[in-house]
Amino acid sequence: MITHASIIRDIIKHCDYSSYLELGIERGETFNFVCQVVDKSIGVDLVMKAKSERGTLLSMSTDGFFKQNKETFDAIFIDASHNIDFVKRDFLNSIKVLNRYGTIFLHDTDPAKKSF
Repeated sequence: MITHASIIRDIIKHCDYSSYLELGIERGETFNFVCQVVDKSIGVDLVMKAKSERGTLLSMSTDGFFKQNKETFDAIFIDASHNIDFVKRDFLNSIKVLNRYGTIFLHDTDPAKKSF
């Protein structure tokens, strides 16, 4: 079955990326599936419900993460708050830490109802 997690993982493998950042972890299904194919993976969520044996999980806001972060990433998956103001801010912050030729993935870009 094709899922957004399998698409992200296949692109990361195809591009030979080694680092992954996921904003909005929920239960960690996507994060734990994708982090198996990279050397470095970080997941951020305000309320951490996930566990991971491979990656680093941080229980904090995405704004807080970007304020303290010193690393860059090949692939970033934005799936935290679905409020347009937060998504814009996460996207603009992600661009600053994206490696050259990296990829940003966005989830829930066509919601059934507006959240702004």
